[in-house]
Amino acid sequence: MTHRTSAAIATAVAVGALVMPNASYAQVRPNAPSYLVTLHSDATLCPSGNANRLGLRVFPDGSAAPFSIPAGFVLIITDWQWGPVFVREANHWESVELTLETGGGRIATVGVSGNTTPGAQANTNNNQFTGSNPSVQGMISVKPGVTVCISSSSDVRARGIVHGFLTEDR
Repeated sequence: MTHRTSAAIATAVAVGALVMPNASYAQVRPNAPSYLVTLHSDATLCPSGNANRLGLRVFPDGSAAPFSIPAGFVLIITDWQWGPVFVREANHWESVELTLETGGGRIATVGVSGNTTPGAQANTNNNQFTGSNPSVQGMISVKPGVTVCISSSSDVRARGIVHGFLTEDR
């Protein structure tokens, strides 16, 4: 009986150690609906000149305005989408990167995705677009002064969308 009790306690401690980080992780969330953020590409290149800035925030009424992360907050990215990206050949593989850039020239890749065009005929421009909705495993935290960017292997001005929320930087 003592052996079973000790085994049960050891199992509970082991499972608790695995569950605790997830419970703590779940505490990072938006404080109000107004903290939800959807960003999409604007017509501006990122500081490197090699990617498109995701610099327009879309509001619930459908309007959009330039976005920057307010002081004292971080942007938590929860997922991202890209496309359509036009490619010039049938069954072309397209890779896309979600990056964070600083004015000082630092670039950090935080997401990579790829997709192929759907069986388009090589002699027509129809169906030669591709895109994807990659997932973020966990969350990506972005501080003020950092630019969220997207680029593809064939289009510096690739279009993209980022979903996330603002939360206080603790």
